[in-house]
Amino acid sequence: MKKRILACLLMLCMMVTMLPTTAFATEEVQNLEFYQAAGAEAEGTDTAATPSTTGKLAEVYWSDGDGSDQNDGTSAEQAVATFERAKELLAENGTIYLCEGVEVEGEQTWSLEGYGDAKIMRYAGYRGSVAMITLADGADLTLEHIIIDGNREALDESDEFWDAEIVGNRYGTSCSLTLKDGCILQNNYTHNMGGAVFGSNMTLTMEPGAVIQNNSTNGAHYGGGVFLANDSVFTMNGGEITGNAGSRGGGVALICSTMTMRGGTISGNETYSDDNGYGGGIYIADFAPLTGMPGSYDIHPGKAAFTMTGGSITQNTAKHYGGGILTFPQGADFPGGTNQEIRISLQGGEISENTVTSGSGGGIAMFFDESYFYMSGAEIEDNSASLRSGYGGGIFLYGVTEEENVEISGGTIQGNEAWQGGGVALFSESHATMSGGKVVQNHSSQIGGGFSGSDRG
Repeated sequence: MKKRILACLLMLCMMVTMLPTTAFATEEVQNLEFYQAAGAEAEGTDTAATPSTTGKLAEVYWSDGDGSDQNDGTSAEQAVATFERAKELLAENGTIYLCEGVEVEGEQTWSLEGYGDAKIMRYAGYRGSVAMITLADGADLTLEHIIIDGNREALDESDEFWDAEIVGNRYGTSCSLTLKDGCILQNNYTHNMGGAVFGSNMTLTMEPGAVIQNNSTNGAHYGGGVFLANDSVFTMNGGEITGNAGSRGGGVALICSTMTMRGGTISGNETYSDDNGYGGGIYIADFAPLTGMPGSYDIHPGKAAFTMTGGSITQNTAKHYGGGILTFPQGADFPGGTNQEIRISLQGGEISENTVTSGSGGGIAMFFDESYFYMSGAEIEDNSASLRSGYGGGIFLYGVTEEENVEISGGTIQGNEAWQGGGVALFSESHATMSGGKVVQNHSSQIGGGFSGSDRG
């Protein structure tokens, strides 16, 4: 009997001893699961707060027409539909691949500030003549701290379907485009006008820190960096237009439009055409007769003007005329049209070290009586025309016969060189009036270190 009671007591003690151990073990597991969940929730919050956190995508695909913001953006087939969604998915230093053209309506600002060297790039499979970014009628787009890349390295330059400029609008519409600090439009190649920007009745503003670089047109197409027509207005307060190439206007082509340059640099641009090759830095005309092109008369003739108060146009190259700037009235080529006025006003700034390799007008070349030139300031220095056959290392005038058309009242024309007329060449009965300023230390390999004149045409 005593043994039976003792055995029961021992069994009871063992049961009591085991109960707390099980309870505490269960509690420890529950606590561990709680803290793990809390830690995961905190990590997820950090991920959403910054574009550089693990979980974002190095490559996001964006298609305005075929995409959906319900897609994951990991391929062209899973492209998202909006810039906002692409930006949400993008990792720091990542790339948004644009699979087709996107249209902008209303007032918008695009920025990738805080994303390092992230960029929007044309997808290699992108084809068609629609701009990467088309501005609808009345649209107002501001680009800042954003790189938009045409991805020219991915193309076969003979591919006629690789036609799109980076930003543009359609004929018959008007719009505004502002390029601010950190905006870079680069590496585009097109068979159309305007390697980076095409504008018809566009208001374009370029601020310090904006860059348009390494873009090119093809064939007889104008404006390697920028092409503006139909009463467009370009204000350049700063920034750089550099390393672009076009048939006419390696950097900028202005057709029936106006430009005011207050700062910034237009440098290292060039023309490539043996048939044209006009205006390494800027080409200015009243009309562009785009013979054989669809909608060639969507560009109408009208007055054009360029005013310079600051900045520099430097180290640009043209094959035939106007290493820095060229004016060429041709409104008479429009059916029933006449040539319109083109005016240049130099009040400040610098036009220097521009070159014409086989022609005339190292700094500036101007043609015909519809061209007007007023110089009250600025420096035209160290430009060169061909030393074998070129006229006007600084300025070349052809057929500008009216005495009131060219007035030099200030500024400096210095250190320029050409075969004839190192500083200024007056060709085909051209006239100029000089009441101030300096023409000094220019060089000619034949005659007329400062000035030369010829009645030949």
